[in-house]
Amino acid sequence: MRTAGGKGYASRTSVSRRYREAAFIPVQSPSEGQLRWELARCA
Repeated sequence: MRTAGGKGYASRTSVSRRYREAAFIPVQSPSEGQLRWELARCA
């Protein structure tokens, strides 16, 4: 992933917004292993 510093966040185009959202989702989403662990813990 290429970063552009603060300019990437200051951009007002929908493409830059979608790119930032797509780059953020893997960071906040749980992995399959984490989901399986949580499900096993609840069962």
